[in-house]
Amino acid sequence: MVAEILAPNGSKINCLYYEIEEKCKEICEEYCSISEENLEEFETFSKDYTYFAPYFDFVFGYLGYQLFNISLRKNFLLIGNLENRCYKLKRYSKGLEDYVPYKFGKEIITFVSDRDLSIKPFEIDKDYVPCFITKDLKQIVPKSGGHRELARTILNLGLIQDKDLCQKILSIDQENTDMAEVLMRYYPLLRFDYDEKNRETMIVYDCRLLSREQSNFIKEMQNGQKFFSLSLFDYSKYKEEVIDWTYKFVKKEDDLSEYRRI
Repeated sequence: MVAEILAPNGSKINCLYYEIEEKCKEICEEYCSISEENLEEFETFSKDYTYFAPYFDFVFGYLGYQLFNISLRKNFLLIGNLENRCYKLKRYSKGLEDYVPYKFGKEIITFVSDRDLSIKPFEIDKDYVPCFITKDLKQIVPKSGGHRELARTILNLGLIQDKDLCQKILSIDQENTDMAEVLMRYYPLLRFDYDEKNRETMIVYDCRLLSREQSNFIKEMQNGQKFFSLSLFDYSKYKEEVIDWTYKFVKKEDDLSEYRRI
């Protein structure tokens, strides 16, 4: 579970993967302490981060750090793309002795600000888009790709700060596994698919993780008249273990000592 953080100046920080979030906080704190201008940069960058924390994106997306062994996968390198607000994945090639683009367009990890993921309350009477719906009925929309790509992004946010989750993911063949399905077992989300042309809707969930709000939402959808077809799929029938690490993302006062998020 060892990761390697490479700074723009060539220095390296080795840490366990679930310690990355804490290392990012330390890097942000040090950067903000250098000057008032740096602090203003951090505050400006993080002003749209009210659901997920900004530290990972600021370090790897804004400051230009790189991450080896992304998502516990050996010989993988993550590089930030600030212009497109996403990350490129590269894989080490023994033949070329270099890191080369890896399936770009298939596996996409994006920035996680409210704006990047269109995080806002899900409105049941508005136009629908495919998304994940949180326990407090906020929608999280895939920026590109689909649910699987978004699932990798959200799972990584847990991996960088949760030891138990890291141990679980280590046992999974990530290249040949539907990570959206994995996410549904570890995070209390509804997967919402909507075919606008045919007015067909599918809601995927695990009843063992549902909040009261999510349960009421499903009932309201069942009683609605907007759909030609509504399909419900409950993962709990597979009887696999579930883990709820939502508490990791509960909004709280910033803990960057005297520095703060807006």
